[in-house]
Amino acid sequence: MKHILTLFIIIILAASCNTSSNTNDQSDTTHTTPAPVTKEKPSTFTGPMIGERINGPANIRSSANGEVIFSLNDHTLVNSTTGKNGWYNIGLLTELPNDAYDTDTLRKGHKIIVDGKVVGEILKDIPVSTSTTTKKTWAELTGYTYKDNLYPESIIENVLEDYLSRITDRSLKTMQPFISNFELEKDDRMPPSITYFNYENWIDDPSPLMRIQLVFEKDQLIGIVHSRNIHIPNTTNAALERDFQVAFYNDVPRGTQQKFIKAFNAFMQGVD
Repeated sequence: MKHILTLFIIIILAASCNTSSNTNDQSDTTHTTPAPVTKEKPSTFTGPMIGERINGPANIRSSANGEVIFSLNDHTLVNSTTGKNGWYNIGLLTELPNDAYDTDTLRKGHKIIVDGKVVGEILKDIPVSTSTTTKKTWAELTGYTYKDNLYPESIIENVLEDYLSRITDRSLKTMQPFISNFELEKDDRMPPSITYFNYENWIDDPSPLMRIQLVFEKDQLIGIVHSRNIHIPNTTNAALERDFQVAFYNDVPRGTQQKFIKAFNAFMQGVD
């Protein structure tokens, strides 16, 4: 009888172990889909914005929805065309050794270097064109990325519209933080106005003209020349040469507006 009782206990324990094992197997099968990976929050950007920056890491494609050809790291500075259906054609210049001037293809795994720092990687062999000076050699990289891969606060038109909506005056001093953030260049070739501008992208035009140009007279902002659409309250657009527009503030005298339009158009006639 004692042996029978012992055997019965052993059978119960074995059955209990099997039940536990089966329960664990079922639990595992309900979690075969991996949990979504949370993207690490990028570090705060502290430098001047200058232009469009990658919200990354981000894949760059051969065309809208095309194959991935290279990747770029977070906050990499790029040139960018106007978006179309949510896709932007972007470009940057990657540094090469001076003896690599004849390079016509960048191979998969090649590190993309800008200002001596790695900012991305080639993911598929791609043809490139190169340029060189006595000091450096570089290759042009272009591709397409979706709008979510560009920081909205790095698109100058977005920032300008927001900035102008929050300021209480239009003095040069008030505009200086914006000018510094995008490193706008000062230009006095359209007297009596002083302007601050940045360049359009070199993807559409290898010799780009201005993209945004702030127009000041007597240290007061009177208008904004723009190559892309912007919406500034209390302004009226006027047409300029080369398909540019200038948004003049409505309180700017008509004569002052016409004087700038004449100076701008005369300047453009002398530009190739």
